[in-house]
Amino acid sequence: MRTQNLPKMPEQAGMAERLLRRALHCRLLPFALRRKLLGWLVPHGLVGERRVDLFGLDYLCAPANLIDTYVYYTGMYERNTLSCLQYCVKNIPGLSEQAFMDIGSNSGLFSILGGRLFATVLAFEPFPAIFSRLKSNVDRNGFSNIRLFAFGLGDEETQLVFIPPKKDNMGTGYFVTECAEANGVVLPVCVGDAVTEAEAVTVGLVKIDVEGFEPHVLRGLRQTLERDQPVIIMELNRDTKKSFVDEETFMNSLPRGYRVLAIRTKVEGFVPVAFDWAGKQENILAVPPHLARIFF
Repeated sequence: MRTQNLPKMPEQAGMAERLLRRALHCRLLPFALRRKLLGWLVPHGLVGERRVDLFGLDYLCAPANLIDTYVYYTGMYERNTLSCLQYCVKNIPGLSEQAFMDIGSNSGLFSILGGRLFATVLAFEPFPAIFSRLKSNVDRNGFSNIRLFAFGLGDEETQLVFIPPKKDNMGTGYFVTECAEANGVVLPVCVGDAVTEAEAVTVGLVKIDVEGFEPHVLRGLRQTLERDQPVIIMELNRDTKKSFVDEETFMNSLPRGYRVLAIRTKVEGFVPVAFDWAGKQENILAVPPHLARIFF
């Protein structure tokens, strides 16, 4: 008899793992403490794939991956960012009817959550191995409003060297414009303005997490940002700041009139705080002038 090749099922969790997961899901414990406990007790991440209920969605966690380790043990990665998305949709009239651009989508965590918040999601992930996980997580939930793009965004249509992510964090891959590093793969890059024009969407919110390639992404989206005036959520940590060089260059990368807030870290809710270029933050919120009253 011919046997059928069935997909490999996620490994089953042991008793100790289940107990730890239950403890780290407990909202009675301060979030900062749960983060520390996770780092101490699970330093190498998940040992195998785990399938979880993600706020009612079916999500497959990858082994030894920082983002999915957080999802599995604490229920979410960067819950404050999700809270920010939810706040925006709740408080900005008509936002849910517009498009959400998830640039640097990784395995689709925010793309599938965005699929329930926005009329359309444009998800971009250039690295093939991670794109396959993104597609799997979208397909397993039956979304028809999430459009997937297997390329990166930049300020010109080209092919660039992409340095693959670290083994313990699938979100750390990045493009380089100079071929000084030889350990990468060549992947396609397209201009964001060309994509939004071809897709015929009005963009209401843009999330960017591309490990230092943010200036190129913003330049390639300049017409879209000027036209649609979307809210922007973007990673802006110490390493990302180096790609902008200084605060003036960073502010000039945004359309005129945009104001910036930092999103407080180590909390689960959305807590906007004053932005300080010299200060420490992980993500920022850039707000167009016509929405300033909602956030300031």
